Amino acid sequence: MSLQQKKKLAELKSESKEYSEQRERVLLEKKSIMIEEIKDQAIKFLKSEDFEVTHQPHKQTILADYKGLVVTVKYSKVDEWFFGAHSMFEIHYEKKQYNVAASLKIESLPSFNGFFGSPQEKLEKEIAYYEEVVPKQKQLGTSDITGEYALKLTTHSPNNRQTPQNKDTKIISSIADALSEIFNV
Repeated sequence: MSLQQKKKLAELKSESKEYSEQRERVLLEKKSIMIEEIKDQAIKFLKSEDFEVTHQPHKQTILADYKGLVVTVKYSKVDEWFFGAHSMFEIHYEKKQYNVAASLKIESLPSFNGFFGSPQEKLEKEIAYYEEVVPKQKQLGTSDITGEYALKLTTHSPNNRQTPQNKDTKIISSIADALSEIFNV
């Protein structure tokens, strides 16, 4: 492994890190806005169905009560991350759990898969990866992080085990649609 290759990799990593930090800042800002919008939609829908709604921001929870009929909506913090989603809303209603996964619509960047091989091969793969990803990061900047998002509703079976056989997932347009479906309104 030559010193020149190691220096080249260090430069590419440094440049990539700058772009990543810019994207991360904007992503967190847009994620915060998304969470607020979805919370507001949930509260508005529940109030429109005559629920008494209590928002507990310190617990990331929305409690809704209609004469003893209780709905709880728990939501993630801005700095929490989930596999396959930027944020999660957990709805509890009549001893059942429903999850609404919220994902910002953003461009995918290439992923690194050069973990195997000799030290020289790994170095070359890492350089090749950053030579691919840095121009893409530079081209995109943060232009793809518009704040637009997609939602998926997952209904879990009563035993709450997370297997493909006992959960149903569908794309929805809003958390109000999810609550509507859950309530069969």
